[in-house]
Amino acid sequence: MSGTLGERIAELREKAKKTQPELAQMLGTNTTTISRWENNRGKPHLDQLESLSKFFGVTLDYLVFGTSHESPVDTRAFHEFLATEYGRTAQRNGWLDAIKSIRYPSPPTVDLYIDMVIAFERMQRAKGGGS
Repeated sequence: MSGTLGERIAELREKAKKTQPELAQMLGTNTTTISRWENNRGKPHLDQLESLSKFFGVTLDYLVFGTSHESPVDTRAFHEFLATEYGRTAQRNGWLDAIKSIRYPSPPTVDLYIDMVIAFERMQRAKGGGS
């Protein structure tokens, strides 16, 4: 598989024999959004990443970082991803510091932290607040 999130999404979609419109419908989004992801001009929200990983049958760490459970996680890439995409939420809740204190997170640890952020975002939306 290729090196970027967008390339992985495109390759996994093609391997699943799905079109961009089919994937967009499954995720409740549009074809333009899928195209932006696949061309690395945008990134899915955490709940969309979760849906993609379940649909394609891959872990979140594989989808986001291209690693498998046998491979160690690139901690720098992990921290940069969280800080860039979810920095405000993670910083406000102290998650970013907690995550940075883990020197070598395992892929299951990465999944756990991503699941925590997804749960928090859902809770915020249910309360009517934003991140």
